[in-house]
Amino acid sequence: MVEISKTINEPWVARADFNAYLTKEDKKGGAVLNYKSMKQFSECVHKTNLMEIDSVGDRFTWERNFIREKIDWAFSNMEWNHLFPFTRVNHLSKFGYDHWLLMVITTEPARNRGRKLSSAAKRPGY
Repeated sequence: MVEISKTINEPWVARADFNAYLTKEDKKGGAVLNYKSMKQFSECVHKTNLMEIDSVGDRFTWERNFIREKIDWAFSNMEWNHLFPFTRVNHLSKFGYDHWLLMVITTEPARNRGRKLSSAAKRPGY
């Protein structure tokens, strides 16, 4: 991901099952945390200049046999955040799967907010 980030010069989002934690609060139950892996993931996110997108819903994104983890993540860069400042990730329900469905929700681009509609856009049926 670090190498890919070096080639992107525009707004972007990375959303995936990273199978990794950023903090100890991202895991409840099961085996002991792998702090080395957590540090590597945190460093990767930092090197790509990505930031976690705020989420709505259950904190955890994966569950099996009383083990709950946040391993699915959505990150965005500063350019994305300027363009879509109210982006959120909704943690939806599980549907026979051990991962929650994640939906990235955005608003209209910030540059369009506050502009008046053109006269053409005010016409009925436009």
